[in-house]
Amino acid sequence: MINNLKMHSLKSFLFRWIARELMTTGLAGVCLFLVSGCALFRPTQPVLHKASCDLSPVLALHLPKYINTLAGCPRDETHVENGFNTHVGGRQPDDIKEMFDLKNGNAEYRFILFFSDSAAVRWYESEKTDHPVFQETTADDCSGCVHYTEQPRADPEGGSGLMGYYISRASFRLHNVFIRVTTQDDRPQSDKLTIAVNGLARMLSVALASTNQSVN
Repeated sequence: MINNLKMHSLKSFLFRWIARELMTTGLAGVCLFLVSGCALFRPTQPVLHKASCDLSPVLALHLPKYINTLAGCPRDETHVENGFNTHVGGRQPDDIKEMFDLKNGNAEYRFILFFSDSAAVRWYESEKTDHPVFQETTADDCSGCVHYTEQPRADPEGGSGLMGYYISRASFRLHNVFIRVTTQDDRPQSDKLTIAVNGLARMLSVALASTNQSVN
């Protein structure tokens, strides 16, 4: 009888101890979820603003149907040359023949020359998916689009607050070439992107003429 009582008391003690531990662990888990959830459910997407940019200086160029090289374009850093990655060596995927970057004043340019038109189209469409398009124009089998101006946010851990600057983008698919133009300003409406696109048109005219590729 005494042994039964002891066994009953031991079982009651173990039950209460397990229940208390589970409750403590559960409360800790709930608190952890609530704390991490504050960051988890904070917005991460940038705020989008209507954009304004004149793409016609580039799309009005009568480019060759197939561009052999962009060797005449100025650049700061070359990533791919004649189909090979200049950083790690080896063949570059995605049918890329040349890729390089240029920073000119307030504008940053990414140039990608592909071995085929279809590869350039795929890259251009991917860019439109990554950054929503505000307006798109086509001319002479080429395309250009102005993306929505983006106001980025801080990381969720940092509160997801809006940053104090705005990023404007334009993308072009010029036969077998893709070009992205990016500018940054402290206000959503700015003429910096239009100025950068005008600069791109002049750049392409000079570069293609220097490599004996006709452009008007």
